[in-house]
Amino acid sequence: MGAALPYVSFAIKAVGAIKEHNAINAAARQQERYNQSLRRNADAALMWDTQLIEAEKSDAKYKKESVKRDKKRDAMIEEAKALNMGFGNADKIAQTIFSDLGTDMERVNFEYMKDLRKNYAQFDQAVARRDRVYNTTKSKPKSSIFNLGLAIGGAAAESAYMHHEMSN
Repeated sequence: MGAALPYVSFAIKAVGAIKEHNAINAAARQQERYNQSLRRNADAALMWDTQLIEAEKSDAKYKKESVKRDKKRDAMIEEAKALNMGFGNADKIAQTIFSDLGTDMERVNFEYMKDLRKNYAQFDQAVARRDRVYNTTKSKPKSSIFNLGLAIGGAAAESAYMHHEMSN
């Protein structure tokens, strides 16, 4: 039995090294699958946020155009009323009404630009959230065949030394 001890020791250590190698690689693969799932979810969240932001941009544009149409229509109605009532010079009436309209249009355009800046900021925040997820995913190192070979070679060397000591 004593002569078989180095061989049994080698076999146990070699099998242990293989199991450790496989366990390290399985953990690394599992971590990578988890990271991929996190990244897919982060990408989906970014896509969802982008769709919401695009919808808000579309709503803002529609609101801007709607308000512009309403303001122009109201200005033309005011001009027609003033002209029909005979209040003075038509050019002066039109100039006053459309001057106010120009001021209103500036305000509408300013609000629209404010909405667009808010949308761009929201998009930047959505990308930053996705990037934070990407940056927090850490991979586990894999065990290489070289490391496995070293472990088995070390077990073989130990076994050979043990055999040599038992022979002497």
